[in-house]
Amino acid sequence: MKKIILVLIACMSILICIFTFSWINKNYYTIKYTSNEFKETAQFLDNPYCGWYQICTYMITDDAYNHFDDLTNRYIKTCSNTRLALIEINLKNFNDKDLSDNALKQMDRILTMWNNGKHHLILRFMYDWDGKAMETEPSNISIIKKHMEQTSQIVNLHTDNVYILQGIFVGNHAEMNNSNYMSTDSMTILANHLDSLISKDIFLSVRTPQQLRTILQTASIPENNRIGLYNDGMLGSDLDLGTYGAASDTFTEENYASKGNRTQELDYQNKLCKNVPNGGEVVLENPLNDIDNAIAALSTMHVSYLNCLHDTTVIDKWKTQIYEGNDIFNGITGYDYITAHLGYRYTFVDSSINYKPFNDIFTLKLDIKNVGFSSSYHDFNGMLNLVKINSNNAMDTKKTTNTEIFSFSKDITTALYTSDWQPNSVVTMDTSFPIQSIEEGVYDIYIKIYNQNNTDNNNHSEKNEVIQFANDIPLTENGYKIGTIHIKQGI
Repeated sequence: MKKIILVLIACMSILICIFTFSWINKNYYTIKYTSNEFKETAQFLDNPYCGWYQICTYMITDDAYNHFDDLTNRYIKTCSNTRLALIEINLKNFNDKDLSDNALKQMDRILTMWNNGKHHLILRFMYDWDGKAMETEPSNISIIKKHMEQTSQIVNLHTDNVYILQGIFVGNHAEMNNSNYMSTDSMTILANHLDSLISKDIFLSVRTPQQLRTILQTASIPENNRIGLYNDGMLGSDLDLGTYGAASDTFTEENYASKGNRTQELDYQNKLCKNVPNGGEVVLENPLNDIDNAIAALSTMHVSYLNCLHDTTVIDKWKTQIYEGNDIFNGITGYDYITAHLGYRYTFVDSSINYKPFNDIFTLKLDIKNVGFSSSYHDFNGMLNLVKINSNNAMDTKKTTNTEIFSFSKDITTALYTSDWQPNSVVTMDTSFPIQSIEEGVYDIYIKIYNQNNTDNNNHSEKNEVIQFANDIPLTENGYKIGTIHIKQGI
C-alpha cells in the first residue's frame, strides 16, 4: 500500500512539474530592446499650422461664383513655399446691405479651391484696405452682425482648412483700430457674436492683449480656449507700434482694460499663448528685431506664424545675421533659425521598454521634446507599428535582413494630447502592448503621428499628413523607427 501511495505521489509530483513547466514556458517571455540613437538635426520641417504665410486679397462682388478662379490659382502657385495663407476678404461692396447669394458662392468657391492644396488658412473679413475704415464700414452694427451670420455659414463648411479667423471685421485692414465700432460695448458685442457663430474647431484672434482682456471680461465667453492674438506691429518699437503701453503703464486684474508695458505684456503672452496661436508681421528695422532680441521675443510670445513678405527690411536683416548658440543651429542665419522654430518642432529624445516576467503586457516609454516657439494647438493622431523582420540570429537584433512583414499596430491617439506639448519641455508617452497577442520574433518599432483630415476631397494632398520630426531618422510608410525589440517565449 505504501508503495502505491509513493508511486501516486511521485506521479502527482511529475504531473505538477510538467504542468508548472508548461505554464512557465507558456507565460514566460524574454524581451530584449535596443533603442534608436536620437540626434536632433537643423533640417527644415514642412508641418501644418505653422511657419510663414503670404497675404491673398479678394474684393467680393455680385459676379458669378467662379469670378476669382484665375486669381486663386495664381495665389496658390505663388504660395507654394508656405503652409499658411492669409485670405483677406473685403466686404466693402456690401457695406449697406446683406451679402448676395453670388457673393456667398464666391467665398465658398475660394475656400474650396484652397482646400485642394496643402495650405491652412487665416481669414480676415473687412471693409477697408486703404486706412479709411471709418468711411467704408457699415453705418449700423446690425449690418456687420448680419455679415458675420452669413459668412459663418460658409466658413463653417471649411473647418478642415480654415485655421484662424482674425479680427471682428472692423478697423483699418481689420486691425481693430480707427473704427466706429471699437468702444468697449461695440467690440464686445461683435466679438461675442462672432464667437457664437464660428465653429469651435476654428481659432479666433484679436489685435492686442488689451482688447483680449476687455473682451474676456465683458463678453459671455466662459473661458479662453480659442481666442489668440495677431500683432502686425511686432518688434517695431518698445510699444510694438501701439500694441503695448509706455514703460510706466500697467494693467491689473481690476484694471484689465489698460495697456501694460512691454515687459508685462510679453509675460501675459507667454502664459496666454501656450494654449492659443499668436502671429503677425515684423516691422521697422531696429535693434529690437536684431536676431538675438528677436528670437528671445518670438519665443516668449510663442509665435507660430509670420508674414514672409513684411517687413522685408527686417527679414533681409535676419538673412544676413548669424545665430550664435550652444546647439546644432550655431552658425546658421537668423532667418533659418526662426524658420525652423516658428510653431512646434518635435524631437525624439529617448525610448525604453518596461517588462516584468509573467506580466501580460510590456510598456513602451518614449520621451519627446518640443523645441519650437509654440505648441501645435492641435491634438494629432498617432499609431505605433511593430514590423516583424527576419533575423539571422534570434537574439542579435543587429543581424537582420531587409525583409519586413507588417505584424501589429496600435492606435495611440489618446496617449498623445499633442496640444499640451509645450515649448522647451519633454513629455513621456507611455503605451502598453498585450504580449500574448504578439508572436515571438524580432520587430522594428515605428511611431507615426499625423494630422487627421476629415475632408472627402480626393484631390487633397495632405489628408492624414504625417508630422515630421527633427531627428536624423528616415520617415517610412510605417513612421519613424524608434527601436528594435526581440520577443522570445519560454525558458
